[in-house]
Amino acid sequence: MSENRTLQVFKMLSKKELKSFEKFVRSPIYNQHKDVINLFEFLKKNINKEETQLNSEILFEAIFPKEKFEVQKLHYVNSYLLKVIEQFFAWTEWQSEEKDNQLHLLRAYRKRGLHQHFDRIFLKLEKSQKKTVFRNRSFHLVEYQRYIEKVKADSFKRSGNIPLQELSDAQDISFIVEKLYNACTMLSLQAVVKKEYETGLLQPLLEFLENSKWLDEPSVAIYYYSYKALSAKDDSSPFEKLKDLLQNEVGSFTPAELRGHYLIAINFCIRQVNQGNRTFLREAFELYKSGLVAAVFYENGQLSRWTYKNIVVAGLQSKEYDWVKDFIYEYAERLPEKIREGNKNHNLAHYYYEVKDYDRAMQLLVMTEFDNVLHNMFGKMLLAKMYYELKEQSALDNLLMSFKAYIQRKKGLGYHKTNYLNFIKYTKRLTTVNFFDKAALEKLKTQMSDEQYLVERKWLLERVAALK
Repeated sequence: MSENRTLQVFKMLSKKELKSFEKFVRSPIYNQHKDVINLFEFLKKNINKEETQLNSEILFEAIFPKEKFEVQKLHYVNSYLLKVIEQFFAWTEWQSEEKDNQLHLLRAYRKRGLHQHFDRIFLKLEKSQKKTVFRNRSFHLVEYQRYIEKVKADSFKRSGNIPLQELSDAQDISFIVEKLYNACTMLSLQAVVKKEYETGLLQPLLEFLENSKWLDEPSVAIYYYSYKALSAKDDSSPFEKLKDLLQNEVGSFTPAELRGHYLIAINFCIRQVNQGNRTFLREAFELYKSGLVAAVFYENGQLSRWTYKNIVVAGLQSKEYDWVKDFIYEYAERLPEKIREGNKNHNLAHYYYEVKDYDRAMQLLVMTEFDNVLHNMFGKMLLAKMYYELKEQSALDNLLMSFKAYIQRKKGLGYHKTNYLNFIKYTKRLTTVNFFDKAALEKLKTQMSDEQYLVERKWLLERVAALK
């Protein structure tokens, strides 16, 4: 097991990391075992080979060429190399955070009683904090840790000016932000994992914050109103506060941090739309637009296919057709290369459907085989709607039959399976119901309205109304 773990971790080293790690493993400060260096050299040259070519006997022979195989001896060398890699990872993380470096240096000077050096680093870190643009969780955690060291140092010197109030304030704000961040995470995941969480001090904290000075602090306010927006049902005031913060405090947080708050605000809009409040369609669209300007939706410089599609849907629902078409072409370059063409065509087909250019929409849908089952189902649904609207009964019947077979072959679709099977059922019913029979039409309308899972419910109900 140790050998497997070592190989797994070793494979994660990039070429750049491998060069740095070589210096690390050869340093007697971190490694004093020549056998570990031998193992490193062998793995560096052979790590990309098949696992059968890196079995225990081969590894042992590479490290101890003239010795009889001894599994325990190999186990020790593997374990030592794994420990050195783990030290390297920890050191790399420590080196990447200058403020963490300075906090450790503060602690070292304090423990050695080097007060002048302590004060110099404390002031240096203080200046660095003041220059920091972001007022996020990391900023407040550093402030708290900085004052911990300062209070300990001043207490040792028996100074009469110990910054206990500053420490208390820094502790409060760091705790508040972390607690609210975790509360937002819990609430966001609760519906997904179907699990209730104990939130401890959250409720008294929320009550404390209602009339607190800390709501003037952007990092507290944005998590507070994010949590309120997540938990709100009908009250839109937390959403309005959150939206203002996203517009006015964009420079206080990293794009990665802002992404989560934008998604919370957008999901609030989606919940409102699902409850019948269509005015929030525009709100969601405007949030997507401002999020694009703030570059919050990128992960490793790329847009996910789902964010790309969601933005298209929001724009189409807001009838911003020209903007959507420009977006599809411009931002396709931000999609991962392997899925770029298919996803661009998928969303173009949706666009052409909405502007009623059915010829182009159908051409894209028929000519493109999408790599994602949900995209395939959505495309087939668009085709079905167009065939219905064009009164292409034979093409519609054939499509609905093949569509149903396609869904039934697929596994792991969850509620999507029921959604689309119900769409097929009711689209078929639209073509067979007696539109002179008002009772039958009313019954069909009621069944569609009462169905728990039904994609394109609005379109289907509009088609029933048109039959009357």
